[in-house]
Amino acid sequence: MPDVSVTLSADEALVLLDWLAIENEVEKVAVDPAVRQAMWNLEALLERVVAAVVAEDYAEQVDQAKARLTPSTD
Repeated sequence: MPDVSVTLSADEALVLLDWLAIENEVEKVAVDPAVRQAMWNLEALLERVVAAVVAEDYAEQVDQAKARLTPSTD
């Protein structure tokens, strides 16, 4: 199978990484092993490119990224 490239904004990458980290910590009985492996692989790829993962204010950066990605309801 050929590789696939995906382009994400920094905010999208950070929010997805945070979500994957949470999801991958929880043992979900119904998760297909192939899906679990794909999620682990994606999390590992994102960890390599998202600088905020080692930042002291990681949670704050995630919250800010979520706010920027959330559509305004004005």
